[in-house]
Parts: sequence; structure tokens; C-alpha cells
Amino acid sequence: FQCDDDDLIDGFTIFNLDEAITDITDAFSSNNQVDFYENYTDATSQTNELNSLAYSNISNPQTVIAIVTNPITGCFETAELTLEVSTTSINNYIAPPVCDEVGSEDGLNAFDLSEFSTTILNGLPSNLDINYYDNYNDALLEQNPLPNNYNNTTPYNQIIYVRVEDDNACYGINEVALSI
Repeated sequence: FQCDDDDLIDGFTIFNLDEAITDITDAFSSNNQVDFYENYTDATSQTNELNSLAYSNISNPQTVIAIVTNPITGCFETAELTLEVSTTSINNYIAPPVCDEVGSEDGLNAFDLSEFSTTILNGLPSNLDINYYDNYNDALLEQNPLPNNYNNTTPYNQIIYVRVEDDNACYGINEVALSI
């Protein structure tokens, strides 16, 4: 499951297919090569390999084919990966403003992002996971999560992004406004 990547809920978004590699290769060696294809014809001929880090789906839901190859033996298996776009969402969050550090007045400060999580998750189903990201694309593709102890990088006002998941299925992505 992936979140829709724009304000229009149309069922199309960008997927990081590599997020599924662990689930696909669970019974195999971690050294295996995994390649993704839109259909069995492409997979069989090993043509039109998909960009696994930024794949735009063409239907919702959509099944893509993964070829898992052992680089030592050349043996391979195929697997189907179903991609589905979530239409759930979360609200933007405006963090309580913090004062600039005395004497620095540079508009930069430390934030404990975990303090925002309870409020962001309020009213949502239980057992959801939450991560913060510097930009929307990182949140969408689950790359470069921010640490809970985060120092803003844009003085005075900065937007970061929160991604909420339900068992690795995207529940929603939205903005978190930080202000000094």
C-alpha cells in the first residue's frame, strides 16, 4: 500500500518497490538480485525492467512481477507483488512554536519529533507507525527518515513531512510546520 502522491485522490502514485524485497526474499539468501517487471512477458524476456526506487503505477490495484535470482547459481524464482494506493489521509500538523536559544537567535533549534506523534495519531486507528522526513518525496518513498531529536535546517519556519503506516501500508502523509 502506498499513499496517493498529490491532492487529487486518483489511485496513482510513486512506489519504492525495494521496500518489498525483504518480504519477497524472506526464505532466500539476502545476496539475491531482485528485478521488477510490469508483466510476465517482460519478466521472461528480462526487458523493460522497472525503476524499483520510483515506479509509477498504471492501475490501482496493480500486480508487478519480481524475479529473484541467485547470483552464484543463476537459479531464479518469480513472485507477484500487488501494488495498491491508499485513499486514507491524515491532517497537517502545526507544531507548538519554540523559542530561539538565548544568544544565538539564528532561528535554529532542536525538536523532539516524538512529542508530536500522540497528537498526530489522535483519532486514528491504534497500532499505527509514524516517521518524519525532510521532504515529501522521501516520505513517499520511505527514504532518509529524520531522527526523533531533529534540528531544523531552515531558520524560523520549516515544513517537514510525517508518514503514518499501518503494517508497512501507507495510511497518510502530510505536513508538519515547525516554527522558532
